[in-house]
Amino acid sequence: AGGGMNPPITAAAALAMFCDPESIFIWKAGPFAIGEHVYAANGHWVVRLNPPAGHQYPQADPEWLPTPKAPGMFTDAAARPWSDDTVAMAGMALPPAATCPKCKGTGTILWVDCDTCGGRGCIECGEAGGWVSDNMGEALPCFSCDGGVDDNWKGVNVGCNRFSMKYLRELKAIPGCTFDPGHDQDVGRFRFPLAEGGEAVGMLMPRARD
Repeated sequence: AGGGMNPPITAAAALAMFCDPESIFIWKAGPFAIGEHVYAANGHWVVRLNPPAGHQYPQADPEWLPTPKAPGMFTDAAARPWSDDTVAMAGMALPPAATCPKCKGTGTILWVDCDTCGGRGCIECGEAGGWVSDNMGEALPCFSCDGGVDDNWKGVNVGCNRFSMKYLRELKAIPGCTFDPGHDQDVGRFRFPLAEGGEAVGMLMPRARD
């Protein structure tokens, strides 16, 4: 039979998705365990699931703030009924990613330091320290976008809260993901099935403003 939903995400892939490997903070850079659960977070969202078989994760150190709060956050969230605004992410209408006009979707720019000030900023360069070039200079991450996408950090209203487009798009891509925006200034909650069985649950911070 054709069609149907894509197969569930694996536990290992889910944990990798919610981390920030480039972070200098241990609790953001990779999954960590507290008790019987394993968590992954980047400061904007956090996911919790049962550790997949054959994988071991470091126990969180109490000094890795704010990781000691994680179990209590999930306990508090579980006590809150899922709201009437709960949606299946597959059905959420989100615009296609907008290409950054500065880097043309590459996520990188060619930067040339100002000859007058050596990159420190002056009248000649408008205090920018240099300028973007089309054909020469040092390749740097584009400072105008997020990996070539121009609108990832725009806010989207879901229920009575507002969340970053970037994270809603990523949740939408997870097969079977359900999202509850909560009540005013609540954290959003989500859950999705895992390929190994069971489900992952998580929380997403709302945006205060754009």
